[in-house]
Amino acid sequence: MAFTETDEAPARELLERFVEVVLVRRAGTHTVPNNGGAGGGRVRVGEFPGGAAGNRAQVATGHRAIGIHADGPYAADCAPARPILVEHDVTFDLYQQLNQDSQDWDLRHQVILWRRYETAAWRDMSCVVTMSEKDRGLVTGARASALPMGVDLDRFRVSTRDPESRRLLFVGSFSHVAQLMAVRLFSGGGVAAGE
Repeated sequence: MAFTETDEAPARELLERFVEVVLVRRAGTHTVPNNGGAGGGRVRVGEFPGGAAGNRAQVATGHRAIGIHADGPYAADCAPARPILVEHDVTFDLYQQLNQDSQDWDLRHQVILWRRYETAAWRDMSCVVTMSEKDRGLVTGARASALPMGVDLDRFRVSTRDPESRRLLFVGSFSHVAQLMAVRLFSGGGVAAGE
């Protein structure tokens, strides 16, 4: 089950891997307006107005889902299915790292807000899955498991051709601070926390 912003059918690759694929039309965005760095007392998280989480939960219960893999805080809407939250990174930890050498009040405030937001979300989950043992150790108030990232070398083969110089393909959301930092680092622009 996943959000979609179009009316297109699920990709053939998904249909080959799963028994059923349910797409829930989403109204909303992860995009947060650039307000000059001022946080306005708000955690910078994706916002989906129009009941998208509720629609997803309705589909889940209509399909008798026993579990829901959540990439966001939808646990309360998912009963009776058991929600599993996948933390690609622990955001408050990322902000803490950025804040170590910073005097930016907004950055310090984001650490507090993200810690409150994430730890509250964990309490509603059957399990929190992290990408590293370090992040698993940060999870409190919930059962947590680490599922380290890797590459299926049977499916993905290393090319024998020499790569083109100075070319990089990046696939990800530019609304996530860690990904913005990575693109800046790889493009030679350095790492800037407040952007």
